[in-house]
Amino acid sequence: MTPAVTHSAGLSETSDADGGGSEARTITAALSDGPLRGTRIETQIVAGRPPSTLDVPADDSSTYRYCLAQLTQSGPSASYSFLYRL
Repeated sequence: MTPAVTHSAGLSETSDADGGGSEARTITAALSDGPLRGTRIETQIVAGRPPSTLDVPADDSSTYRYCLAQLTQSGPSASYSFLYRL
């Protein structure tokens, strides 16, 4: 079952679509360069940290891989740099 994400700036909680109430945290990923520069998306935190890579779909049905710009980041958002098109 896929959790429903509460879209808001910064960290937020998610809950199961059926109302089960499990909690997960999200972070805002800010794409700092590449084809999707300036885009901000919500993504789930993995093991208490922002994910090291993100595969981000574009409007033209292509997908781009971004990586965490710095290993140490704090606050409700994380910066990601463009790697390559998948």
